[in-house]
Amino acid sequence: MTTRPEPSLAEGYYRIGGLTVASALALPGSLEADGTAPDVQIRREAGLPAMLADASAQGPNWSVAGDRILMDIPGVARFLVTGGREIAVEGAAAVAEADIAGFVQSSAMRVLLHQRRQMTLRASAIAVENVAALLCGPPGVGKSTLAAALVARGHDFFSDDLCAVRTDARGVPILAPDGATLRLWAPAIDALGLADRRSAPLRAGFQKFHVEPDRIARASELPILAIYMVREADAAGPPGIVALPIGDAAMLLRRNAHGFHLAARTGGSASLFEQAATLQQRVPMFGLARSTSFATLAETAGRLDAHMRALGRARAAA
Repeated sequence: MTTRPEPSLAEGYYRIGGLTVASALALPGSLEADGTAPDVQIRREAGLPAMLADASAQGPNWSVAGDRILMDIPGVARFLVTGGREIAVEGAAAVAEADIAGFVQSSAMRVLLHQRRQMTLRASAIAVENVAALLCGPPGVGKSTLAAALVARGHDFFSDDLCAVRTDARGVPILAPDGATLRLWAPAIDALGLADRRSAPLRAGFQKFHVEPDRIARASELPILAIYMVREADAAGPPGIVALPIGDAAMLLRRNAHGFHLAARTGGSASLFEQAATLQQRVPMFGLARSTSFATLAETAGRLDAHMRALGRARAAA
């Protein structure tokens, strides 16, 4: 019989990347869970070392020893992630809880999912009927802004920033969401008219905020319809959507997946490459070149909306 952790250990229970998480820190913007049989425990621990003494591999602010990975975010916190089931957290003095929580939800959870051999993508996602479309790309390219514009066109918000991908028993790639809010910069919030839905900043003094979407998908996971690799349009590539050659798709998928550098040091490379290969074989991938000007956002969202709906109809008819 499984039980909940002691109430004194848990500030809340959340659903992140398909896992139930019992956390000693409040995690703003995360999906709430009922706490039944949590998969992951996040707890506070004083005296975490700067490096693991028995490390088999290490870098400037991380070290690996067996099933433990220690990360040091200078001036913010240290995180010890163990066996894909536990995150111990020690915050630096006078650092706001929200700042620490932001790194738990992003960096620490990515490492934990990596330990569970689960691929995570740097992406935003919306639901197209009963499937998910992912917008991948580097920071600052406007993934969240474009997702918000698609929600305004009638789609349901599904995930932002950390998109956890797994393969089901039939070999179908499945996406699990990371939270219940968009993460948008202040200018995007103003351009989209979402000021009334803005809540807390991601970090103190940070002009990026949690924004409650008008519509949110309630599914705990969805099959993946398509992946769009977003980049800024330039003279060499005007705005538009094109199918990606397999070589380009492989390169961009690896570039937007977390954990490949850790996998090489922790024995998980084969699993990640297998998951990436499955995604390429089972999910169509497109390049989306867009202007980052807010003046063209509606046009870009309309073009993408039509493309996704056409893919959805073709999938349903197949």
